[in-house]
Amino acid sequence: MVILTASMWNWYDISIFENWVRAYKEVGLYRIYEVSLVLGNASYRVVYPPIPPIVYIVTHALAEAVVSGINSIASTAPEVGRALLTVADHLVRVVLKLPLLVFTAALGVVLWRKFGSEAVYWTLIGVPTLVTLANYQFDPLVAFFLYAAVVFVDSPRWGLYVSALVASLAVLTKPLVALPLLPLLLYIYRRYGLGGLAKYVAVSLSIGIAVVVLFLIPNPVAFVSNVLLFHSNRPPQYVSLWNLPVLLSGRSSQVIDLVNAFWLPTMLVAVLAALVIPVKAKHLQISSLEDVVKLTLLVLVVVLVLNKVVNPNYLLWAYPLVIHIAFSKRSSSSVRRIIITYNLGAALAALWGGLYMLIPALVNDVVVIEETGELLPARNILYKSLDTPLNETFQGIIELGEKYYKYAKSLEAYTNLIGAALILLYAAVMLKFAIDILREGRLRT
Repeated sequence: MVILTASMWNWYDISIFENWVRAYKEVGLYRIYEVSLVLGNASYRVVYPPIPPIVYIVTHALAEAVVSGINSIASTAPEVGRALLTVADHLVRVVLKLPLLVFTAALGVVLWRKFGSEAVYWTLIGVPTLVTLANYQFDPLVAFFLYAAVVFVDSPRWGLYVSALVASLAVLTKPLVALPLLPLLLYIYRRYGLGGLAKYVAVSLSIGIAVVVLFLIPNPVAFVSNVLLFHSNRPPQYVSLWNLPVLLSGRSSQVIDLVNAFWLPTMLVAVLAALVIPVKAKHLQISSLEDVVKLTLLVLVVVLVLNKVVNPNYLLWAYPLVIHIAFSKRSSSSVRRIIITYNLGAALAALWGGLYMLIPALVNDVVVIEETGELLPARNILYKSLDTPLNETFQGIIELGEKYYKYAKSLEAYTNLIGAALILLYAAVMLKFAIDILREGRLRT
């Protein structure tokens, strides 16, 4: 995991995150959302709520301090300094990824205390974990906050408040997480009554509003444009089922417009069905935290198939809940089946994400950046995303592609069909996972 952390990230996203730092230094933290509009430069966009930019800017300052320390050592102890400079790039990457590593470790600790060391093992080797750490995404924070919101809610004295706090932090990291929090709200209403639910929502909203207002007041238009309107207008991405017609149509603008009109109401209806049908059919009673975990997983499956954007790292959101359900069973075969099925879905998502960039890189072609429609050189992005020893492996793959250029070029012509097939396989695996979870609920009752 350390080698993967030091040798790989998503250069395209990192270049945008670095622009957050530049914007912060120029205009201050609370005005960073307006910079992309003022400059007319989309590479300065901040399309996340406040938590991710705060985390990256703070961590970047720590990385700068490490580099300054290395330079200081190099001036006073040249031999030691030279040794440190050879690994400086790796060290900087690890420092920048510290928040991701810390929250991954925190997930491991919570799961270890509940289920023992084997749960930690599955956490660390899971496809969602490795993909997210490699690509540098903020989803370990989401995964921890979401899981903590569920498992800490019944803790003595302060459980309700702690859960409300981390639930708010989850939404302040990725707003979409508000949907899988709905089963928890239903449980709180049943367990603590309307007063308990009102208290929970009040605490969550107070924290969220207090943070958002600081960034909203300087330029409300910029904040809304970046955090809300950007996502409503962006095309489908990666293994979203909505990306299927887009790929098969050759990215037709008419198809993208049609998807943008229908995806949200369709997903919300599906989420409502995932909440109501299992309860009405008596698969789940929402009388225990185990039921909350299962219902949250079902809602997440809907989101991870029918949301317009489903990046491989999104699958980390549900992964702690998957491990929780698996190790709540006494049968080791049940543990393996549940975890392996989910990891298979994550592997299919990661495979399409990798092939989507690798296939055009083989023939030195451009790749479509799905979220913006930009055309960028795929090979250049991959070279900038990898470091030793992974870039050497990538160079070998590129040489193989050049040797068999004719076949690689033919493969590129079928890229969209390959993506469509992988999206269908992914959706089928996630459906199988959801059915397994429902069956577990039926067996328990």
